[in-house]
Order: sequence, then structure tokens, then C-alpha cells
Amino acid sequence: MAEKIPDKVRINLELPGKLKERIDHVKELSEAESVSEVLRWSLAVYEYLWSEKSKSSEIVIRKKNGKETVLELLPMVLQK
Repeated sequence: MAEKIPDKVRINLELPGKLKERIDHVKELSEAESVSEVLRWSLAVYEYLWSEKSKSSEIVIRKKNGKETVLELLPMVLQK
């Protein structure tokens, strides 16, 4: 029988102050209601980008002037 996953789990994180400032900045930019919402959205986007990259998709940022830049994702596991 599969283990039941609870609907909600409380996680306490210790973050550097600068990272918390960045999260708060994204919260303001995105008009998110909470830090939890920012983290959920961020994880969803990151997961989607990695899913596409795993299918050999190229993720491209196109600026208003038409210039395109390929988005390089940071590795999920840093190798030494």
C-alpha cells in the first residue's frame, strides 16, 4: 500500500538575508500573496524548464528588439 502524502507540510528554512530579500522582491513583482506562493510558482517554472530541457528543447528569451538569447539552466546537482 502506498504511503499517504499529507496535503500540507510545514518546512522551516534558514536562508541568507540577501536571498530572503530576493524572494520578497519577486513577491512584490509578481503580486503574489505570500512567500509560499512565490516558492510554489518558482518550483513549478523551474520544474517545467528542466522537463523541457530533458526533451532536448531549447529555451529562448526573445527581447522586444528581436534579439534572442538561449537560457542556460543552472544544474540541479553541481558536479565537482
